[in-house]
Amino acid sequence: MIIRRMTACFGRLERETLTLREGLNVLQIPNEGGKSTWSEFLLAMLYGVDTAARERGGALPVKTKYLPWSGRPMEGSVELTHNGRNLLLVRESTPKAPLSRVTLTDTDTGTALSYDGERLVGAEKSVYERSGFLRQQQLAVTKDGALEQRLNSLITAGSEDYSYLSLSDALRRLQNSCRHNKTGKLPEVERALAQTQEQLARVRELQAELASLAEQEHDCRKERALLQARLERLSALARKQQTEQAEAAVAAAREDRAQWARICAEAPPPEVLERLERELAQLNEQAQTAAQALPQGLRGSPEQAARDAERVRALRGTKPRWLPPLLLALGAAALLAGFFVWTPLCIAGGALLLAGAGLLLFRHGRRTAALEILRQYGVPDADALQRLAEETNAARQAQESAALSVRKRRDAFLAEVQAYLPGCGSAGEAAEYLSSARQSQTELRRAEQAERLAQERLSFSSAAPPPETEVRREAETRLESCEQRLSQLRSETDRRQGALSQLGDAFALCAELERLSARRRELLQTEQALILAQTVLREADEALRAEFAPMLCEQTGMLFSALTDGRYDRVLLDRSFVVSVCETGGGSPRSLSRLSAGTQEQLYLALRLAICKLLLPDAPLVLDDALVFFDDRRAAQALKVLKAEAKTRQILLFTCQSREKRLLESL
Repeated sequence: MIIRRMTACFGRLERETLTLREGLNVLQIPNEGGKSTWSEFLLAMLYGVDTAARERGGALPVKTKYLPWSGRPMEGSVELTHNGRNLLLVRESTPKAPLSRVTLTDTDTGTALSYDGERLVGAEKSVYERSGFLRQQQLAVTKDGALEQRLNSLITAGSEDYSYLSLSDALRRLQNSCRHNKTGKLPEVERALAQTQEQLARVRELQAELASLAEQEHDCRKERALLQARLERLSALARKQQTEQAEAAVAAAREDRAQWARICAEAPPPEVLERLERELAQLNEQAQTAAQALPQGLRGSPEQAARDAERVRALRGTKPRWLPPLLLALGAAALLAGFFVWTPLCIAGGALLLAGAGLLLFRHGRRTAALEILRQYGVPDADALQRLAEETNAARQAQESAALSVRKRRDAFLAEVQAYLPGCGSAGEAAEYLSSARQSQTELRRAEQAERLAQERLSFSSAAPPPETEVRREAETRLESCEQRLSQLRSETDRRQGALSQLGDAFALCAELERLSARRRELLQTEQALILAQTVLREADEALRAEFAPMLCEQTGMLFSALTDGRYDRVLLDRSFVVSVCETGGGSPRSLSRLSAGTQEQLYLALRLAICKLLLPDAPLVLDDALVFFDDRRAAQALKVLKAEAKTRQILLFTCQSREKRLLESL
């Protein structure tokens, strides 16, 4: 396959065109000029863009990293020659996926062809990336099932169905499906088996507990029946005693009522007793009213009060009243005149003053005596005292009249009481007798009420609850405890029956246990068969690798010897594409880690060229700064090898230096 021209709208490339020729193309492009972009564009045009790729370790996927800077959608075309036909490969983007719409046209005939990148290049994308597509600082070849399958096909009958890695991975997946920790069928069956065994054990445990609970419930019911029978016997005995006590109480109440009835038969009837009590209360009230008839504050008899009124009038009736002041005035005038005019007048004035003063003292003594008499009676003057004496005399006469009426009424009352209490001579005796009669009638009513209550108790004694006793309380406590225990046993039984119904039937669990055990034995046999198959596959792969590994190692060794100017002539390669080398002339193998970076790059270049020779004889070889770690001498050797390889395939060597062109010119 020869690429003639590429036109790209990809990353920094904005409808730019790259024209190529057959053989070795050394494309010198400066840094950030688009070397890696053209390489990735060619790979995307051949195999498309992986839309499921995500950012990993800070590396952006192609669909994000190479979005056109102009904002246009990804698109491009490649003009190429394949098997003598001129073809045009065009890819355009859709709203959902970049470069997903692809067309392949035969430019000579204008015929549209179906496109298959794997068939066009000659290998899968993973194989091409590990052989003919060399990125900068990514020359190392990693293991891949498709690459191994291609290498296996070199020594088989041409079938590419076999790959140790793919078959080993398939066997490992099958083994994991049997023995994986979480998703394996065997652990799942073992967990189900353990769960079923646990359920069956729990079912049997619940069945045993239900049997024990049933036995306890039977014993508890038996004890409850015995306690109920005992309580019935105690109740019957208590009711009998209660009836006998009620009958005795009725007889005692009847006797008490009869006794009080006999006592009340000798007393006045209730209506007479009530009338006599009213009469006695009225007599006491009239006597109290008569005792309080005299006016309050009068001391002595009314006659004495009248005499004291006359005395007060006599004491306060002294005349004339103007005489003492006149005498005092004349005495003062005479005394003053004698002091200034005539001395004997002083003596006369003094006598007049003494006479006036004596007269005033006399009159003051009589007034004081009158006031003391009035104060004793509590009246203001003699007229008031005279009226009090008259009122007191009238009240005393009325009191004597009322007292006479009370005595007559009391005599009539005592005469009526003597009909029931002979010899009763005073109101006090009558009051005491009436109170005793009233008490007797009250006691009679109380006795009648007690007799009725006793009769009622007797009538209800058969239906009344039996009295509490120590023995009965003990039996009731034991019966209540037995009922609680029985309720707890029923609750425990219901709970265990519910748990048992959720766990399922024991026979079904046994059948499930047998089925799971058979399934486990089957899976164990499958696991042993898979282990045996892996062992056989490993042995077959070793035998197969013994045939194709020397071919790849020989071709790689020849190329590596040419690249290193003959220093190393032998290459060893294991299944994981881990290589080691031997120096020319013998010596022990040297691991890759003991080589310099440039020698490692040369070894991987030789390995990739060898893989291309064996697997991809027609695919173009793309190298993106693949010689950056080579010195000038080994770079010249590499260009010599590439120039020889360019005779059979197209090679695109992208570089940012002018060294490669200069070395080619020197060659």
